[in-house]
Amino acid sequence: MPLRIHKRWLISVLMFGMAELAQAAPTTVGLLAVDGSSVEPGMGAILTDSLRRNLPQLHDMRVESRSQDLAEFKMVFGCNDERPDCMTKVGRNLEVSRLIYGSIRRQGGSYVVVIRQLNVSDGTVEKTLSEPVPKQILMQPSVRLDELCQRWLRSLLIEGLRGGVVVNSNPPGALVSIDGQPVGRTPYSNAMLDVGNHVIKLELTGYDQVVKTASIKGNQTTTLDEQLLSRAVFASGPSSQKPSRPIQWVPILRYTSYALYGLAGISAIAAIGSWAGMNKAEARASGHIDTLLSELGPRATDYASFFTNRGKLSSCQGPNALVGNSSYDSYLGECQSGNRLAAASTGLWVASGTFAVAGVVTMLTSHFLKKSETGTTAIAQPLSLRVVPQYVPQGAMVHAAIDF
Repeated sequence: MPLRIHKRWLISVLMFGMAELAQAAPTTVGLLAVDGSSVEPGMGAILTDSLRRNLPQLHDMRVESRSQDLAEFKMVFGCNDERPDCMTKVGRNLEVSRLIYGSIRRQGGSYVVVIRQLNVSDGTVEKTLSEPVPKQILMQPSVRLDELCQRWLRSLLIEGLRGGVVVNSNPPGALVSIDGQPVGRTPYSNAMLDVGNHVIKLELTGYDQVVKTASIKGNQTTTLDEQLLSRAVFASGPSSQKPSRPIQWVPILRYTSYALYGLAGISAIAAIGSWAGMNKAEARASGHIDTLLSELGPRATDYASFFTNRGKLSSCQGPNALVGNSSYDSYLGECQSGNRLAAASTGLWVASGTFAVAGVVTMLTSHFLKKSETGTTAIAQPLSLRVVPQYVPQGAMVHAAIDF
């Protein structure tokens, strides 16, 4: 019997860290006390209490229950008015995704209530309500005031967290699917989509399928106008047919392996650059902390639990009382930048290792296909790849075994 030879290649790649699965966070809403400083005392507090009592309880929405004073926040952040950029800082300080705030102003002989809903992530006011209200309604709690607050909050938090989409196609009549569900044919419109990204697909017989991602924003309508491309049909007789040629997999795989090696190298270089940037950001953050300690002097002992805790320093979890201090704000910016660069470096190292493994596998496959085509192997044996992940204290290890 001919001697059967069994060979095994074992490739191990050390992954510097592990990727975390992102989970969609619920919508968090913060309510600031209504500014009633320019009207009769007590009006702002009465309206604020009514708004808090009538906040709707929606699915995937959490309301920040702490009582927050708008005037205090404006003083802390140096806001002379209710500019979106300044109110965005307030929302980020409260760690909410939506911020509800407003004021009562005297206008002539009447009182005008203005309430806004701010998207903290991009600093845009997505909806503003302005309505004159009789003085007697604002002077004491009442059913009428609760009804007004319910209507305002519904407009801000239910309608304000939805947007619209209009889909047109040429030619019309294409089947429209949103997030995998058929909803109608073009021209199509829907004014009650939840805020966020939605996958929209158009299908029409004889035309290529179109898939688009629409970003829906509160109280805004997104329009998609798509030109459908017809599928070309070529009629060919027997005389025009060309003999088919087999695909040359060996050179394709070889050049593919070169490309994968190149991607692995580029990813590694980018990972090194991100790591270097992370170190620089860390050094700058440490410098700002030193400056902050010098500025605080003896008062630094009040924040000893922060300055002496490496975990809080590296995760940018400082005390809220220091927000607004230029040295502390600079430290936060550098700290968050360094954390982002660290995450990018980890992902790039993982990508580099993955490209390297894929390149080796592709090169080996090309090698053995070439030997099979030239007939130099006595016995053909299938090529198989086994990948086994293994977790270690420093991160994760991937073992790739190739049998041939």
